[in-house]
Amino acid sequence: MRRNSALLVLSVCLAFPMGIGFSQDRRGSIPHDHARRNGLKSAWTTQLDLNPNRGRVVHIQPHVSSSRAITAYEVFHGTGKEVIRTSDLDRTGQPLGKNGAAVAAAKRMRAILRADPDSLADPEVAQTAELVEKLIRDGDQLPKPRPATTDDDDENVDETAPDLATSLLQRAQAKPEVFPQLRRRVIPEVRLYAASATGIVHAIDGETGATLWSNKIGRSTLVTQGPAANDTVVAVFNGGTLFVLDAADGQLLWKKQVSSFASGRRISEVPSAAPAISDTQILVPTVRGDLLGYDLREPKLFPTRYGALGRALIQPIVATQSVAWPTTARARRRGSAVKSYLYVANANEAGTRYRLESTELIMGAPAFQTFGGQTRFFVAARDGFLTCISERSGRLIWRFSTGEPLAHQPVVFGNGVYTMSEHGGIFRVDATSGKEVWRSSGIYGFVAASRDRLYCTDAVGRVIVLDAVTGSHRAVISANQLNVKLVNTLTDRLYMGTRTGLLQCLHEPEHDWPLIHEGTEEETEDAAGAGKAPKDSSPSDREPAPKPVDPNPFGGGEEKPAAGDDPFADSDKPAAKKPPADDDPFK
Repeated sequence: MRRNSALLVLSVCLAFPMGIGFSQDRRGSIPHDHARRNGLKSAWTTQLDLNPNRGRVVHIQPHVSSSRAITAYEVFHGTGKEVIRTSDLDRTGQPLGKNGAAVAAAKRMRAILRADPDSLADPEVAQTAELVEKLIRDGDQLPKPRPATTDDDDENVDETAPDLATSLLQRAQAKPEVFPQLRRRVIPEVRLYAASATGIVHAIDGETGATLWSNKIGRSTLVTQGPAANDTVVAVFNGGTLFVLDAADGQLLWKKQVSSFASGRRISEVPSAAPAISDTQILVPTVRGDLLGYDLREPKLFPTRYGALGRALIQPIVATQSVAWPTTARARRRGSAVKSYLYVANANEAGTRYRLESTELIMGAPAFQTFGGQTRFFVAARDGFLTCISERSGRLIWRFSTGEPLAHQPVVFGNGVYTMSEHGGIFRVDATSGKEVWRSSGIYGFVAASRDRLYCTDAVGRVIVLDAVTGSHRAVISANQLNVKLVNTLTDRLYMGTRTGLLQCLHEPEHDWPLIHEGTEEETEDAAGAGKAPKDSSPSDREPAPKPVDPNPFGGGEEKPAAGDDPFADSDKPAAKKPPADDDPFK
């Protein structure tokens, strides 16, 4: 009897781990078959090269380039298709470039034709074969292009190869029944920038998972924050030093100790969150609550200081020509321990436009959307209110009460604004009217969104698939071991991983190319395959927004700031009275 009991206990111990880990392999990533059963495709999995002792990932930042694109050639044949990108590497380790990718695609078509010589008896196929051979011959005679990672960098391009590729593309449109055939797509460059605790910055291709470059900055014993990126530079903090890297190859452009200038003297500043980058400035939040703007073209200049009250603990966002960041401070009023402010300033020049006040914590940076030429901010606060304001003036457009404390910054896709409560409720609110569309339960975080699906997380880290139209639950994907789930509001890709550097990308099988969320009210995928959603075609919202009953949409107190605490004063001096050192509501 005792032996049977021991065997029973042993069998339970052996079976239990399989029951909870069936959907993830040994490395922790989601297996292909499990992803496929839940309507997803595992695009790639990679492991960042990190220090095994302290090499944990501290921040990952996605970026969709507005100036760089990648050309992809698709070779369709009887059993499927193959893709050759301009960013793929040749035998020497250099990117193929535009001409190289076209020639590589033609060589693949030639291999397919040679594998089935009987197909050349068809005159249409034989004509395609002639175009393929001519493209290969002319391409081999072209001079080797200089190393380039994007089409914009490939300047020495002979027009012969692109003309031949165009002929094959036109032939595929005229004769869609003839295989093999060539198609071409131009997609924006999507990257992930990851920083580790030891100061290693990685640039990763968001569509292939390939590491484009990596660089070590600063000292491994100091705190690393960031990165932030635009099309040309990447900014990272290591301790109190700002490092600016070239986005093309990761080389250090310049570095600078974070400090400001007031009352005729230099003041050392402490960065409090990851930076943000506008067209002309790197915007640095500090523990004082102020925002410092470093000129990208003249880094030796003293930074522009945007005064603020409280502490800035969240990465700012840049929307059109504005930068917005929330701060927290100890409330002066009885019955409230914390006040929050949302500051909005000019992103490319000095000048704070306005601030909004809340008696409760503002949950993260605001979401934003441009519609009819006007940008709107959506702000969530812990008092349960989701507020929509004008980006330019701060004018209240609408205000929605969830009746529950909000615990997540909002996200916006198309005409829906999504906000999550502390109790696990997710609300979809109409972006134009501010009315509730639906509510669903069991949701505590957000991962990504496609055209008709939302990918969220529950209380234990599983991925919950929601119908974006009705809010109903479609699927549950076990991803507990993937403790890093990137909030991706730029594309439809799901980026998940671990603190030790494992990264995995998943997407819906029918979306081989990324669906770019433009931040407009109506988003549809470009049928031509450019990878970007077309511009909004809905009528402009010309009706004026209703005037707020209360000039302060967050319901802050009527009392004015004490003398000298006005962040909009003409003086460059910091606020006369800073919160005490232990006034940190997040402790």
